[in-house]
Amino acid sequence: MEKTTKKALPSRTKTTAGRTPSGATKPAKSASSPPAAAARPAQKPGAGLSGKAIFAALQKHALSKPGAVEEYPWGDVAWKVRGKLFAVTGQDAAGVTVKASLEDQAVLVQHPAIKIAPYVGRFGWVAIEIGDAETLALACQLIDESYAALAGSTGKPRRASKPSSTPRSRTSRPAAP
Repeated sequence: MEKTTKKALPSRTKTTAGRTPSGATKPAKSASSPPAAAARPAQKPGAGLSGKAIFAALQKHALSKPGAVEEYPWGDVAWKVRGKLFAVTGQDAAGVTVKASLEDQAVLVQHPAIKIAPYVGRFGWVAIEIGDAETLALACQLIDESYAALAGSTGKPRRASKPSSTPRSRTSRPAAP
């Protein structure tokens, strides 16, 4: 019969290594470990708005417009008025895409958080990346302008009608023999 021997587990004794005289622990110094600041991802100054908070603010603002409705084409969240799209975003997205004129688009893209929207940029659409309260306020202002441009229009140009003082007369065809 063989005897099995159990190895003794290391004892948990208190050591004084790495402690200051007051008893607080010192941080371990290692040449291979990065500093704590480098381990965290860089954040934008003033950042702190989550994607959910940004989406909720945009949704509340867009739906406060008369006649505005929310739809879900392409898996995104779109806000429309009179069947026309005036703003689109994704759920929990930190940005929004809005309609602008081509002239306005040329000026808006000078802002560091605004770029020409993919696929629809040629029609004046711009995408706003929201990272702080200031950019959120700008996005809401651009939603207002996009809505205003579409809310008053029917989407089709109207022909100007000429006022007529006399009704049109129909010409009669000669009766067939």
